[in-house]
Amino acid sequence: MLSHPATLLAILLLPSVCGWLAAIHLRQSLLELLIGECGNEARAQFWCRLTVVGMILGPTALALMRAEAWEGWVEPIALARALLSVSLNGILAVLGFLALIMWRQIPSRRQALAPVEKQP
Repeated sequence: MLSHPATLLAILLLPSVCGWLAAIHLRQSLLELLIGECGNEARAQFWCRLTVVGMILGPTALALMRAEAWEGWVEPIALARALLSVSLNGILAVLGFLALIMWRQIPSRRQALAPVEKQP
């Protein structure tokens, strides 16, 4: 277990703050994109909030999975550097997953230009 409370506090707070800052930065653009994709603002708000939760919990979960490896570290700069690295990887993983889902939902140009067949 982690022996120093400051280490545990840093592992919990730093990734969460990084994810929260990224979520704040992307929220408006994501909301506009989701409104167009979902059809109304209520659905878009739900998916936007879910994304924000994922961007906060993703890096934190990744940092907690690696917490045992940092138990013996006493230098705060090295710990902060490792935490930032893991946090950014967690944010990129959540954003990559979100981008993959959005990419699959948006029709390709060929599908958008294809004529619609009438049903007999």
